[in-house]
Amino acid sequence: MQMRIGVTSVDFQHEHGSLLAEIAGLCACFGLTRPELEDLFSRMPNPEPCREGYVPLGAFLTACSQLLRESMMLCEEGALSREQLRELELRTHNYILLVGALSQDLLGSCQSLPAVSSTPGPQVQPLTAGELHRELASFTQTLRSMARICLELFDSLEAMTDASRPPSSLFGTATSLLDMIHTACWEYTRWYSLYQASCPKDITAENVPAGDASS
Repeated sequence: MQMRIGVTSVDFQHEHGSLLAEIAGLCACFGLTRPELEDLFSRMPNPEPCREGYVPLGAFLTACSQLLRESMMLCEEGALSREQLRELELRTHNYILLVGALSQDLLGSCQSLPAVSSTPGPQVQPLTAGELHRELASFTQTLRSMARICLELFDSLEAMTDASRPPSSLFGTATSLLDMIHTACWEYTRWYSLYQASCPKDITAENVPAGDASS
């Protein structure tokens, strides 16, 4: 399955019960240089041999989390430039989406990745408008819940004085909201992949909304 992430895409394959990700797609998704890719490979837990040009997504994300953690530490020390901070932000966002892809695959829920085949060719069956509508329902419900929780946080903080310290009870609410944001990012990315497979269209300057020409 091809999953679009920003202006890039990553191809997934199933092999021996593992979710594999195309190395070229991962490099494009994270903007990895050759030295960075070699560094990541050296950090990976010894993955089982798999299809050429692919890597087990779990092993890649394990190594990637170490790299991101080190970058976060440099960020806290003020050692990163504005451009490096922007790169870290994008990499962290894409890391979250790929963790969502792996989690959904491992859980095997009804919201999991569409079945992928080891043979070439189309791997996602086009959906009808009604099916796309139903697929989007979960994302819509998540947005409603996010809005409700965000308002609860906002109202709780607004009721406090400037000198007050937020109570520890708010931490759980804030954490729940963060988790839902991650879930929503994954749900919409998954739905958009299904939409693209169902409604292919050439993207030209004539049909790109104003302000999106650079996408």
